[in-house]
Amino acid sequence: MKWQENFEKQEEENMMKISELEQQHDLQMELINAKLDRAVEAAKIKPNAKLKEMQHNEKLVAVNERIEEAINYRNELSKLEISEA
Repeated sequence: MKWQENFEKQEEENMMKISELEQQHDLQMELINAKLDRAVEAAKIKPNAKLKEMQHNEKLVAVNERIEEAINYRNELSKLEISEA
């Protein structure tokens, strides 16, 4: 009987330790995610002048209802945005 009680006590202690470790892990993951979010925000890159000009031209062309030309600007713009990223 004494062994059974020891095993039960150890099992209970182990479950408490596991619970504590899970809580620590969750906290550490939250801290890491917060650090990564800040790092991503700090690393945001300012778009170059050509990209900004292309965005502006696309809007102007679209406003003037020159759809084909706007689509061409959109295609070039998407290529530039992908290369910027």
